[in-house]
Amino acid sequence: MPPMPTPGHGIAAPEGLDRLAMHRAAAWVVLSVSLLTCLLGWYHGDRTMRRRAEERFVHQAEDATAQLQEQLARYEDVLRGAAAFARSTPELDRPLWHTYASGLALRETAPGMVGLGFTPRVPQEDLAAHVARLRAQGSPAYDVWPTGQRADRYPVAYFEPESEDLRQALGFDLGSETARLNGIERARDSGRVVLVGGVRLRRDPRAPHALAFALLMPVYGASLPLGGPERQRSALLGFVYAPFRLPDVVAEIAQRQPAPRFSLREGGEDGPVLHLDEGTDRIDGAPLFTVVREVITGGQRWSLVFEAGPSSLVSTERVMSGVAALTALALNGVLAMLLFAQRRVRNRAEALAAERAVALQRSEGAFMAVAESARVAIVTTDAQGRLTYANATAEQILGASREQLRGVNSIQYIAEVDRERFEDGLRKFLSGKGRVAAGAAIRIMGRRHSGEVFPCEISLSWYDAPEGRYITGVLVDLTERLRTEAAARDAEERWKVALESTDDGVWDWDVAIGTLYGSRRLFELVGLDAPTGAINIDRWHALVHQDDLPAVLRNLDAHLAGGRDRYASEYRIQARDGDWRWLLARGRIITRDAHGRPARLVGTCTDVTERRHAEETLRFAREQAEQAARSKSDFLAIMSHELRTPMNGVLGMTNLLSSTRLTDEQREYLEIIGRSGNALLRLIDDILDFSKIEAGRVVLEQMTCDVGVIAREVVTLLSVQAQMKRLRLDAHVVPGTPAVITDPGRIRQVLFNLVGNAIKFTQAGAVHVTVAADAVEGGQVTLRVTVTDTGIGIAEDKQRLLFEKFTQADASTTRRFGGTGLGLAISKGLVESLGGTIGVTSTLGVGSQFWFTFVAPADTAIEPHRSPFTADVPDSPPKDASRSPGRRILVAEDNPVNQRVAVRMLEKLGYVADVAVDGREAVRMAQDTRYAVILMDCHMPDVDGYEATRRIREALSVERCPPILAMTAAGADGDRERCLYAGMSDYLSKPVQMPVLREMLERWTRTPGSTEQTHTAAEP
Repeated sequence: MPPMPTPGHGIAAPEGLDRLAMHRAAAWVVLSVSLLTCLLGWYHGDRTMRRRAEERFVHQAEDATAQLQEQLARYEDVLRGAAAFARSTPELDRPLWHTYASGLALRETAPGMVGLGFTPRVPQEDLAAHVARLRAQGSPAYDVWPTGQRADRYPVAYFEPESEDLRQALGFDLGSETARLNGIERARDSGRVVLVGGVRLRRDPRAPHALAFALLMPVYGASLPLGGPERQRSALLGFVYAPFRLPDVVAEIAQRQPAPRFSLREGGEDGPVLHLDEGTDRIDGAPLFTVVREVITGGQRWSLVFEAGPSSLVSTERVMSGVAALTALALNGVLAMLLFAQRRVRNRAEALAAERAVALQRSEGAFMAVAESARVAIVTTDAQGRLTYANATAEQILGASREQLRGVNSIQYIAEVDRERFEDGLRKFLSGKGRVAAGAAIRIMGRRHSGEVFPCEISLSWYDAPEGRYITGVLVDLTERLRTEAAARDAEERWKVALESTDDGVWDWDVAIGTLYGSRRLFELVGLDAPTGAINIDRWHALVHQDDLPAVLRNLDAHLAGGRDRYASEYRIQARDGDWRWLLARGRIITRDAHGRPARLVGTCTDVTERRHAEETLRFAREQAEQAARSKSDFLAIMSHELRTPMNGVLGMTNLLSSTRLTDEQREYLEIIGRSGNALLRLIDDILDFSKIEAGRVVLEQMTCDVGVIAREVVTLLSVQAQMKRLRLDAHVVPGTPAVITDPGRIRQVLFNLVGNAIKFTQAGAVHVTVAADAVEGGQVTLRVTVTDTGIGIAEDKQRLLFEKFTQADASTTRRFGGTGLGLAISKGLVESLGGTIGVTSTLGVGSQFWFTFVAPADTAIEPHRSPFTADVPDSPPKDASRSPGRRILVAEDNPVNQRVAVRMLEKLGYVADVAVDGREAVRMAQDTRYAVILMDCHMPDVDGYEATRRIREALSVERCPPILAMTAAGADGDRERCLYAGMSDYLSKPVQMPVLREMLERWTRTPGSTEQTHTAAEP
């Protein structure tokens, strides 16, 4: 600015005026340039502001999306844990579910989730039993709704928390609506979490919050392997599900961080709106920004469409143009300050005052923020003790509002017993004598506005203001703390009493210093002196038996390293008297240091010496019993072999002799010999079968069979006996009876016993066999087989003795009809081994009806009740049999009688037989000559049949090696499997019957090439 003219200088020349004008024009140029610069800066700032606002809006949208995705992921984690709990709890009931769900603390771990429920898969036929079971568990009004007929129902059986409102959801069938049912089936087949909608939380769908979304997680049986939809469907137990309402989930997220306005849509951004949240930004017109984000949960896709309105711009951004104008004014102010120096001083003074005002405002704001958020009461009084300020906590503790407290003398809120002491201390404090105690807490009794007295602590401080001195007090309510301390003392006292009264020793190991603290009982177990209740851990380990110490340390290290959730070890420890006592130690880590390393372990020690001694005694007794059972089995096997070997000669020679020319008298004698031999053979078989049943060693096969066909075969085989007594014998199979998977041999054996007995004890009339299916449920068939006769009948008081071993109705029955009384006992054991039951109804003099039932899986792959195929085989050999190279048989047998029997039977059947007297000779002959079949006795001297079979298999190629058929007199369990494992192709039990031998040989010599194929399949 040019200097002002002074007196005596006169008026300036025209050149001076021009320079002044030019100077003023330059100032306006500078001002114009600054305004233009401000305008460009405002434009750039506005663009920058909008870009930053958009970035902030996108960040808010992504944060909200991430929080929603994280919230739903937490729901899925809760479901997976609940599914694992349900799968590992075979007998899940309402108390167990309540205990588990309550322990999850869902309000903290999964906010927004309505609750956690379990819905089992209930077949329609089990619905009544399911309702009865749930009512018996404490839900008398439980019922499944809505009603309807569906193959499987999915009712809500358990739900936590079970409030009065949410209890209405119990029994709701999740599969009652097609969309939900589709979601259930997707979850069942995929094994994953699936989202469904329209889940009812109340019976009235019009009630508020009656409908919700739900996440479903399938629960499969723990003992069944999974590996495909079919297995997963059969293994499905039910679902755990977590319903939630979108408004609750969104409200939970908004509490943590306010979100902009958004809409939640199903599928893409144009899909139907599931939820609309206005957020904190009201939009009347078109939004400034729009962001679309996706959330995937339960196999479904949701779109979050966020919209930003004008409020998305913060206040400083909205007034950016004003800031630009102020900037321009400030620049012009700078120019003005260049012109007017006094303005500079004034502006600086104003700026300093503004800064101080802002600092004061910030200080006051910080104090108010701290005071209002404090968990203790903060009050301020003037020098006369009148309350001038009280925070929110003070309102709660004193029980009065701020309006009630303002202006009231603070002494009113001190209990009368402490008022005098408090006033005296306050006077000293204000006079400066107590200044050193400023901030120190004193304990007094306070008084609430209602007059209630309570313990508290008060600490005081003061400050001076222009209008006088003020006192600030901090008050802490001690009511809860004193109550907690008293409860802790009581708990500690109860803990001490429990420690002293229990038989277990309690220990506490400080890992860092290696000190083991223990209860009195712990050291009494081993007779240790520990006056302080603590010893070094190494001293304890020194008492452990050296054989057990490595395992103890290994288990301990595994727990410390995190490999096991708990530490458990059973070991011997030496007591003071020198005896070894067994202890069961259990414990777990309860404290870790700042680095995560174990710091403390707490556990118990139980004296299990008596239990270990009892287990040792029981183990010895079990070994003795097992040895006795093995001795019995070995004895029976030897006796079977020794009895069957001569029986093979007797019955074999009888069969051979019956085909020669005999007189009528000789044939009668021969038939008596044959019947006696067969009766003796049946007795041997019965005794062996009964010993197996009694020892629980019955081996069952599982294969598809038609019980109706088996019944007809038995009737066909026993028809000769029935015709001899002029009885009518028939079998009836109820149409629709399916084939099942079971042991056909055991079914046939039971039928032979029952039908044979019916023919034996019936003198006139008929014997009927009936096969029917009592029930077919879930792929399981309950079959009933009935044998009805018109025989002598059984007295009612004798019927309960029928299935006992060596028992018949009375002694006269044995004398009239013969028998050992084992047949029905064996039948009972076989039926029970199949998981079934057997029984009888009879009327003396009228007849009897024996029946048995069993449950087996249905096999729908074959047509039931196919007529058995029977092929007649001629008894006479082909005329050129001796010259056929495919009919030469090698017989490996050391017993001369059995050699002769086998050779003669083979000749009768049209085969040429060579004999090897032991296994070594059989190997040699098999290598020298090509045989169609080798009949191998298993028990031979020097080299037995098992070893000979292995040597033949090793010496001959697969193409040259013939089928090797075991021919043994052994009858023990596992003999057949042992023969097949040794390399034999099939199994014949002595005495060998001609029809059985014929069928076996024709099966193995039927077609060329069958030898190799069958042998390959039979190899182990």
